[in-house]
Amino acid sequence: MPRKKAEAGSLTGSKRVKETASKRTSTKAKQALDAGGNLIKDTAKKAGANIASTITPENIIKTTGSTVNAVTGGIANIRQQVTDIAQLKQAITNQSGFEKGFSELGESSDIYGGLKIPEFDAQGSIPQDLTDPSNLASLGMSDDEAQKALAIYGKLNNRNKVLRAGYKYVEGVGLVKQGYEKARQSIIKGATEEIKTNQTIVTYDTERINLEGAVSKRDEANERLKQQQVKTLGAVNETNQLMQLITAKEAQRDANIQSVIAKTEEITSKYLLDSAT
Repeated sequence: MPRKKAEAGSLTGSKRVKETASKRTSTKAKQALDAGGNLIKDTAKKAGANIASTITPENIIKTTGSTVNAVTGGIANIRQQVTDIAQLKQAITNQSGFEKGFSELGESSDIYGGLKIPEFDAQGSIPQDLTDPSNLASLGMSDDEAQKALAIYGKLNNRNKVLRAGYKYVEGVGLVKQGYEKARQSIIKGATEEIKTNQTIVTYDTERINLEGAVSKRDEANERLKQQQVKTLGAVNETNQLMQLITAKEAQRDANIQSVIAKTEEITSKYLLDSAT
C-alpha cells in the first residue's frame, strides 16, 4: 500500500503551531520555524521527484535492484532531513519566549492491546491449481476432527454467552447500587430538611414563649401602675380632707373667738348700764 504523502508543514508548519509561533516566539524562532517548514517541503518534493523518476515500468523490468536502492536512498534522505528538523525543533524550543514544546507522536507497537491473533496465510490457503487442490491436503480436517473442533467452539461460545450474561447482570447490580445510594442520599436530605423544619418550629415556639412572657410582664407593670395611681388618688383625697379639717378647725376657733368677744362686749355693756343707773 503506498504511503500517504505527508502534508506540507505537518510537523512544524501546522496551523496550530504557526499561530502559536506567530504570537509567542521571537523573530529568530519564527524565521527558523519557516525555514524548517520550507526545508520539509523541498525535501519531500525532491524525494518524491527522485522516487517518481526512478520507479518506472522500464526501470522495474530492467533494473529492479537499482530501483530499490534508489527508493531506499530517498527514504534515508528523508530520515536525515527529519533528523535535521528535530535538531531545528530543539533549537526553536530553546529560544526565549517559546512557552510550549512540540507534541511527540509515537508509534504504537501493540495495536491489539496485548491480544495475540494467529496469523492467517491467505496465499497458502489458495491452491496452485484450482482443479487440483492436493497441495492443500495438509490443511484439511477429517469429519471427526471437524466435529470435535466445532463442539469445542460451541462450548466456548456457551461460556462466552454465560460470561456476557454475568457481566450484564453485574452491570445491572451496579445500576441498582447507584439507585440505592441515590435513594439513600435523597432520604438523608429529606431527614436533614425535617430536622431544619423542627429547628424552625422550636425557634418559633421559643419566640412565642418569649413574647407571652413579655406580654405578662407588660400586664404586671400595668397593674402596678394602676395600684400606684390608686395610692396617688387616695393620697390626694387625704390631702383634701386634711385641708378641710384644718379649715373647719380654724373656722371653729374663729367662731369661739367671736363668741368670746360678743360675751365680753355684752358684759361690758351691762356693766356700763348698771353703773349709769
